[in-house]
Formats: sequence, structure tokens, C-alpha cells
Amino acid sequence: MAQILGTSRYVELTDSVSSGNSQPRPCVSFPADFTVSSVYTRETPPHASAQHPASALLTVTWTPQVGLLLGHRSLMAEMNMNTTSTNAYLGNIATLKDKVALVTGGSSGLGRAICQAYAAAGAYIVSADIDPNVPAQSAIQAKIGKVRKDSGSDFVTPTVELVNRLWPLPTPSPSSEKDQTRNGGVERAMFVKCDVSQEEDVKHAVEACVSRYGRLDIMVNNAGISAETTAKTYTGVRTRTHETDISILDRSLSINIRGVWLGTKYAVRQFLTQTPHPLWGYSPYYDASNNTSASLDASDASDASADDKNDKNENDNIPSGGPSGPSDNNNSTSTEIHRGWIINTASILSSVGLPGSTTYCLSKGAVLQLTRSTALEYSRDGIHINAIQPGFVDTHILESMYQHGGGVGVGGAAVVDQHLKSLHPWGRTGRPEEIARMAVFLAGEGASWITGTGMVVDGGYLAQ
Repeated sequence: MAQILGTSRYVELTDSVSSGNSQPRPCVSFPADFTVSSVYTRETPPHASAQHPASALLTVTWTPQVGLLLGHRSLMAEMNMNTTSTNAYLGNIATLKDKVALVTGGSSGLGRAICQAYAAAGAYIVSADIDPNVPAQSAIQAKIGKVRKDSGSDFVTPTVELVNRLWPLPTPSPSSEKDQTRNGGVERAMFVKCDVSQEEDVKHAVEACVSRYGRLDIMVNNAGISAETTAKTYTGVRTRTHETDISILDRSLSINIRGVWLGTKYAVRQFLTQTPHPLWGYSPYYDASNNTSASLDASDASDASADDKNDKNENDNIPSGGPSGPSDNNNSTSTEIHRGWIINTASILSSVGLPGSTTYCLSKGAVLQLTRSTALEYSRDGIHINAIQPGFVDTHILESMYQHGGGVGVGGAAVVDQHLKSLHPWGRTGRPEEIARMAVFLAGEGASWITGTGMVVDGGYLAQ
């Protein structure tokens, strides 16, 4: 069992092999001087009043799931490198240490993968869904299991149970009074029953998150449906608009649009009431002590420092509903505000059409426009709002297409699979963890200047 140790600005690697073998895993190039280490070190869950010290130790357990979800080298970019120079450019692009994330639709598909990826990156997870159990996915399970039979894929265990098993918090020790109170019995992940089309459910999910973990840093509005292909009347033949029952439209709008709007509303309300998350605050081009160009001469730098102080005072008066920036004792060297991150699951069909899927296309197009508009509304409050536009991904949404032929003729799942592969220049459909990696990126340091955009992860679909 290999592990990755690091602080918020440095990543060091240690290794332990549970089998007793002194050699590291052959698929990863680890340094030779690995030592045995343990699981996440975290003495208390985050609270609204808690700071996030840059010196706090982060320990990420290396497992096949970590490699699968974050990429084998994503947390090892600084190995054998100058850490100061490397971090100035790369930052902690795969670290979400101590952030608290609420993921709607977390029981299956993309939401399930995002929950696992966030946990692997060090976050606390609230999975909000109708049912904590994984829906039946026989055709998808068979396909993915055949392709990645050694990946550690788990299609049965509920998301929260799986996360708490794979990325547990430290176990309290009866010999230590400090250990006995560690985490207050809080686990890394919790489930909240939530129908995103119901305002009270969404409001309650946010409140439950804050009640358990003290704050909310990341809101992933992921819950969604393809009402056309999941309708009970669907038999593999896509209907055109004049043949589509209005109930299909209502269902698409209530979940895919209303759910995202409600999630955004209540996440923003919470973001504005809590202490902003500290900014990482360094750049190879800027002097973090005064947030001005490092090439300035002494007099210019002095003036810039004074200007920056004035800017900070002006920020104190921003009517944002909460503190204007990180407090002085949180080890952040910048006055830039980062209050929260919202990530909406849109689609390639936000940008292009698909016959027989008009309600899905219009709902996902609306998600992209909602992302852009709200990003403009809340940029000055330090809230990042972005969308992910996946191509066709192996999730339960494709299950009915595999079962009924997907409108491409007889032949069953094999025919549908080949058809979907042919739509993507990369030659295959997407995998949930590939979308989850983008969700990790958008909630992390690498995306500090990204807001109001749709990040396409589609195997080249939209390039055609």
C-alpha cells in the first residue's frame, strides 16, 4: 500500500507494500527510499471557524482506486523536482484537503465517481440522492467489468459506505484522550436523501452538510436524467418533438434545470455566510507579499503594496453577506477571495443537438447558460461556477440504450456499444473517473482563474 504525504505546497512520497514485498508497484515509478506510513492524518473535521493551515499534513493513501480516479502520476508531479519552483507553476492541482463537497446524484454514475475522486483528494463528502443504493446496471457493469476487470471497480457497495471504507479517517485510540475525541465520530462521507426538484430537499441537504462538517466549499450539481431514454414507454425508438409527451419535458426541466438552479441558490447562500477558503497565494510572476509584479523596482513595489492595502480595505466593504477575505492568521499571503466552487454537470448536448432528445438537449443547454450567468453574478464574491460537458459516458443513463438498442437497430448492447464508440474520434465512450478528474481540477488550485465556462471532456466529439 503506497502513500503520498504532503503539505498544501509540497508533496513528498512514501511507500508501504502490504504484502511485505520491498519493491514498489511496477506500474508507478516510486523513489527507492520508501517508508511505511498510515492513512489520512486529520485530527478534527473542518468547522466554520476553523482555518486551513498551509502546514497541515496531508496523507493520501495510494490504492488502485486512487490511481484510477486521479491518474497514477497526478499526485506525484513534484517527485525528484525542485518543489518551490514546481509548486509556483503547478500548485496543488489534485489536492482538495479539508474541503467539504456536496454532490447531488452521488449514488451512481458520474456523481459516484466524483465522490470517490474527491475523497481520494482529501475532501469530506456529502452524497445527496433519492436512494443511497446503486441502481442496477447489468449491461454497463458487464461492459466496464470486461474492460477494467483489475481496476477495483465496485458496482454494488453504496457510495458513502465505499468512500468511508477506502478513505477512512484515523481510528481513535483508547490509550489517548486526544485520540478519543478525534473527529467527534464524524466519518469522511455521509448520505442525505434529496430530490433535487424539491426546494426543501436541496435546502436541507446544504444544512445537513454544514451541520455535520461546519461548512460547504464545493457544490456539484450533478443529478440529472435523460427523460427520453429512461421513460417507461421507451423501447429503443427515439420520438420526435411532436410525438413526445409533455411529461417528458416536465421531468427534464424539473431535475436538469430546476435542480441545478436550486443547488446553486442554496450553495451560494452558504458560501456568503462563511469564512472564505484561503487562497494559495503564490505565482512565478507575482510577489505574493504585495500581489504585484516581482519585476517592479523598490519604489514601485512600495507604492503597489500601499495600493494593495487600500484594495483590501475596499474589499472589507463589499456587501457580500460574509467576510471579504481570508483572515490574517490563515497563512494565506493574498487578499484575493475564494468563497466556494460550484460545478454543474452539463453535456456535449449543451452545445449540439441530437434528434429524439430535444428535452434533454434544451435542459443541458440551459445548464450551460445558467453556469455562465451565475458566474458573472458571483465572480466578485469569489465564487467559481463552471460546468463539465461530458460526451457519452458509461453510466446508468446509457443502460436503457444498451437494453433496447438505442435507436440504432437490432443487435443489443454490442451494436449500441459500437455505435457510441463510432461517435467519438478517440474510438471509445468515456469512463466516469475521467469526468471525475475534471471535477477535481475545477475545485482545486489549478482552476483559480477559471469561471463561467464549460469544460469539455468528450473524446473529440465536439471537434467534428
